[in-house]
Amino acid sequence: MNAISTVSGTPVQPMWSPGVTKSIYAMVPSRPPRSMPGASLGQTTPQGWSQIANFYRAFILGLDFAYEMVADDAMDPPNPQVWEQAIDAMVGFAGHVPLPLVTPLQLGGVSVEWHEHDIDLEVRFRPGVPPFVSVDDVRGLCAAFQGHDKNLVNALSALTTLATRTA
Repeated sequence: MNAISTVSGTPVQPMWSPGVTKSIYAMVPSRPPRSMPGASLGQTTPQGWSQIANFYRAFILGLDFAYEMVADDAMDPPNPQVWEQAIDAMVGFAGHVPLPLVTPLQLGGVSVEWHEHDIDLEVRFRPGVPPFVSVDDVRGLCAAFQGHDKNLVNALSALTTLATRTA
């Protein structure tokens, strides 16, 4: 990640701990696993492996966007622990569901969203509070939910349904 400049030309350095992007890249397994942990959705195909790598890239793009917004004084710096919590919670579905939309939130948080196959799912991670989940399934097969979901039970249920619709 390179320094960017403000309108005055002053370089702006990342405001979170150095190497956050590097640590996310380090989380990417060096070779395709037989299957991703957590989701129990079966073998990971070569195409699925590519999607897993792209899953991590979605978070890198989200961090880049956060960096630009911090430089514009439009938001708080990302909290590395919160972003890593989000990756850890969602990575079991990488390669089995479409890529998420990853956007930074105030207070250093991150939103991980899917709006695919008649499911709208948003999982917001912020420091100090359980993840906030919003689930809406047009087909009515997932229970609608909106609120804090400490163990991500509702989010993981919606992701499992999304995985079956994607397959």
